[in-house]
Amino acid sequence: MAAAFQVGYADILTNLSQDISFNQIIVQNLGGVASGIYVLDISPPDAGSRTQDSLPGSVAFCVSLKSALAGRRFRGRKYFSGLGEEDVFQNGLDSGVAGGIVAAINDLITALAGGGTPLSIFSTTGLTLVPVVNASASDLRVDTMKGRLK
Repeated sequence: MAAAFQVGYADILTNLSQDISFNQIIVQNLGGVASGIYVLDISPPDAGSRTQDSLPGSVAFCVSLKSALAGRRFRGRKYFSGLGEEDVFQNGLDSGVAGGIVAAINDLITALAGGGTPLSIFSTTGLTLVPVVNASASDLRVDTMKGRLK
């Protein structure tokens, strides 16, 4: 599973600035209290491919994760920072870059499901774990993740 994430994130990184990199993938089993954890170290770190400066780390693009069920606890979001300065104009991400990120996430969803370990949305509210069936971008706006400003 960690290898699938490494390949998937390498595809995502082709759409992000050279200033962002990943050096670890941590996989945790949410199936119970005594669940395991696995850490894949990436050396050298995988870095973004776009040769431009990154916007601040608090600026992110949101991708919606959808399951086959309706309701708040059956959908999720993933936020991506490391956006290139030249790829954002008037708070909007370039449509080609956004499409590349979404396509890479959909490829990751397919790879994980094919390996028998589907990407899933976990809710502590209803103690549910549902597989993600697709990713999409509801718009091209970027926003500041306030929690990262601290």
